[in-house]
This record gives sequence, structure tokens and C-alpha cells, in this order.
Amino acid sequence: MLLGMIRCLEAVGDILEYGPVEAVRINTALVPEAERSYREIMKNIDKPILESGYSSTVSAPGKVIRDIGRARVSRKRTDAFREAVEKAVRDRMSDNCYSEEHHLQIKDLAYEMHDCLSDFLEKASEKYEEEETFAVCEELPELDASDYGSGDYDYGRLSQAKVSCRDALTHAVTDMRDYYEEGKRKAAAGGRQFLRCVAEDIRLFLEDFTASYDDYVSLYCEGEARVWAEEMRNEIVDAGTKQYESMKLEEKLDEICKDVFDRPVEKYWDVWAYFDQCDYEEDDESYCYKIEDAVCSLNDMVRECYESACGQMDEQVRKLYQSALDEVADVLCAGLVGLI
Repeated sequence: MLLGMIRCLEAVGDILEYGPVEAVRINTALVPEAERSYREIMKNIDKPILESGYSSTVSAPGKVIRDIGRARVSRKRTDAFREAVEKAVRDRMSDNCYSEEHHLQIKDLAYEMHDCLSDFLEKASEKYEEEETFAVCEELPELDASDYGSGDYDYGRLSQAKVSCRDALTHAVTDMRDYYEEGKRKAAAGGRQFLRCVAEDIRLFLEDFTASYDDYVSLYCEGEARVWAEEMRNEIVDAGTKQYESMKLEEKLDEICKDVFDRPVEKYWDVWAYFDQCDYEEDDESYCYKIEDAVCSLNDMVRECYESACGQMDEQVRKLYQSALDEVADVLCAGLVGLI
């Protein structure tokens, strides 16, 4: 009864501290106490780092780690991890459940595996730094007003010219929209291909993480320490795998596409927004419409919107990639602390 009340209070405290979603993750984690302890210590890196005149904001778990601060970020995260491990060792040694040698062996294993994890994160962060996350977006085709009857004296009445002008603009907007949608489709396909590369990176890392874990267990652990470490290995790796799968990155990519491609461009599909830019001329009782200015505005605004969307998508996909790495790393780190 008392234990149940304590756990209930801990769960309430986690909700207040981290929010309901994170509280569920903590309390369903491999070792909730380790997860809670690790997150508490990780707060220490949720602050700007100021060294040698540079500054870099290090976000909480799940946020992107950026540029100049990467090396210092790594030191901060390592320090936080070691603090969590040392605290866990002190707490467990006071319980007298295992010998000091047992805890030292497990600690050595945890430190080596954290170094393995840090090395992967550094290489992964650098892997796409100098490359595009997906194929460079090509410029959209440019519409030519002459393709839509501009300047053709084909109308006996001005009203006819105006109606035909509206129809021509509708056709032009439809064509530009088709070009835009095709460009967006290619960008989204490139983004999905990139996420498949991310999934492969993480899969290969987890395989390497598992193999390295076995190597270090054989190197550092004996007796009860080895039995315990071997029993916990699959649970730690499985927790990292489940965390990645739970992120649903393709769904997040679809949301990014809507945010950066669909919403900003909607206002440019209104035919009447260009109608006032049209001119009309009469020659020998025949009329024509002139839509050069209107088509030029359509070209400029939509092409500029597309270029901006491609840039934003590149940035957002990079952040999504880093977020996936961070969240998997945090779960694995908490599992390593939980070994103690």
C-alpha cells in the first residue's frame, strides 16, 4: 500500500515537472528511477554555454544541437551522464545489495558505452552537415504571358476581353500550381528518402552498440556483474529502438510539408489577386488583354515562396534528424544509468 502511494506521488510529481507525455515515458521506462534521475541531471545542460567569446544554446533532450557548440555540448552531456552514474553508484552502494567491485565493473561498462554513444552522435551530426539533406530543389518553370493569349486582338467587345482575361489567368494559376505541387512532391520524396537513411543509421548504430556492449561486458564484468549486464542488454537496446519507432518521423515530415509548402502559398492561388494588374487595348474595333504584369507577379511570388519552403524544409528535416538522435541517445543513456 505504502509503495503504491509513493509511486503514485512520484507519477504526479513527474507530470508537474515534465508534462503528461514525458511523465508516461518516465514511468514506463526500463528503470523509472534511473530515467527520473538522468532527466533531473540533464537539466544542467539546458543553458547557454559561454566560452572563448562564443555562445551556443543547448536544448533539452529531443532538441537540435547546433554548430560551434557541438564539442562543448558533448562535454556537458558527458559530465551530466557521469554525474548521474556517480549518484546512482552512491545510492546503490548504500543499499549494500552488491559489492563495491560489482558497482565499479558496471560503472566501467556504462562509461565505455556512453563513449560509444557519444562517438556515434558526433559522427552522425557531422555526416550531413556539409551536404543537402535531400536533393536540391530546382527552380520552378517560369510562365510566359504570350502562352495565355496576351496581346491577341481576338475580341469584339471589351467585356469579352475581360472574361477571356479571367480565364487565361485561371489557366496560368493552375499551371503554376501544378508546377508547385510537383516540386513539393519531389521535395517530400527526398525528405522521406533521407529519413530512410536516418533509420538505417540508427539501425546500424544499435547493432554496433549491442556488439560493443558485449565486448565491454567480457572486458570489465565478472560474476554477478556479468550476469546482470547480460540480462539488461536487450532491454536497453529495445528501449532505444521503441523510442525511435514511437517518434513517427514520416508523419512529422508530412506536417513539415504542410507548414512550409501548403500554408504559405495558399494566398497566391487567388485569380482575382492578379486581375487588377491586367490591361486592355483596342485596335480597329478589336480588343485584347495584357497580362504580362499579372503573370510576372505570379511567377515572382510563387517561385520565391517555393525557394523559401525548400530552405525551411531542409532546416526542419535536419532538426528532425537531430531530434531523433537525441531522443534515442537519452533513452540509451538512462538505460545505462539504470544498470547501476
